[in-house]
Amino acid sequence: MFLEDAVEVPDTPGVLVENVCIVEIARGDGPIVGINHIVNGRGFGVKTGKDSGGGYAVQRLVRYCNGESEVRPDEYKKK
Repeated sequence: MFLEDAVEVPDTPGVLVENVCIVEIARGDGPIVGINHIVNGRGFGVKTGKDSGGGYAVQRLVRYCNGESEVRPDEYKKK
């Protein structure tokens, strides 16, 4: 099961999201689960479970406002 976005907000002036972190913790040998994006289709996703590289993943988005985003580099790399 995958969640498309961890956070959904209106793309309108004045709506600001800052310092968002998503973490996925699951059994490394369990089913593959995750989150595809952090906010409104922006930011790197996470997944855990069998053949996903382990049971822990984290990603960060610094700022999102009106469709524009600043994200941290991809911190989750499949091994």
